[in-house]
Amino acid sequence: MLYRLVRGTGVHGAAGMPAARAMPEGGLIWRPLLDESRAALEDYAHARQLRWVEDESNAQDAYDRNYLRANVLPVLRSRFPGAAKALARAAGHFAEAGELLDELAAGDFGSVGERLSLARLASLSEARQRNLLRWLLARHGLRLEAQQLEVLRQQILTAESDRNPCFRLAAHALHRYRDELWVADHVEALSEVVSVDAVNRAIAPFHGDIVWQERASGLEVSSLDDMELRLRVGGEALRTHRGGPLRSVKNLFQEAGIPPWLRTRWPLLWRRGVLLAVPGIAVAAEMQAENGLWPRWIPLDWPDAP
Repeated sequence: MLYRLVRGTGVHGAAGMPAARAMPEGGLIWRPLLDESRAALEDYAHARQLRWVEDESNAQDAYDRNYLRANVLPVLRSRFPGAAKALARAAGHFAEAGELLDELAAGDFGSVGERLSLARLASLSEARQRNLLRWLLARHGLRLEAQQLEVLRQQILTAESDRNPCFRLAAHALHRYRDELWVADHVEALSEVVSVDAVNRAIAPFHGDIVWQERASGLEVSSLDDMELRLRVGGEALRTHRGGPLRSVKNLFQEAGIPPWLRTRWPLLWRRGVLLAVPGIAVAAEMQAENGLWPRWIPLDWPDAP
């Protein structure tokens, strides 16, 4: 707690180390002895003749936490004998305040999914804007320093309506698109060609799933063999209804509101050199059947894609 305070932490950081914490990949880190003092643990171990490993780095003052433990805490205890317990109580208060701030942010967020309405964000006070952004980023395991957070807040709120700024953070990217803030995985565009049928679902190379749904304008069942998924290279087009004009895939993406960063890894469905469909958006008119199968593409970072 002291280490984080001297580094200028906020409420969540001042809450110290949690006794239990869920991991993003699943599982739980549990520290059931966190409230026990070192002296109590040593007494317990000696009384039961337990053996343990002593980390030699614990005695090195070059590490900030060790310096605080060895040099600062003893001075505090000499002046304030109850300092350790008082600081622990304060950490508990900070943790409770952090929970309340998270509840406030969840209410301010308001929507279902992972996209934040910038109109909703702009309607809040600056303090609540920062709180909401911190909460949203924390849901993805991301944290920003105060100055970085302020730069992000100002840029996403003041960008021109026709601009789509992007902020790279670790393995994620923050995008402003159509007056919403998206937190997406940063995935490089791929070049694989993957065979697919009407049973396959997870398509790992393209970072998404293909789902088949019965639909009047879906693909004719007889055309569902020898299919491949490929990424767009530019210039692809198809007719969305018989007798209609050729429509470029680029325009179909724009009309469907597919974010630009997803277009580079949104696969197209081909069969023997013929473009069958843009999954989730359009099926070639000449391949449509009255009782066909509609291919829907669901990126892993956009589960409510069209």
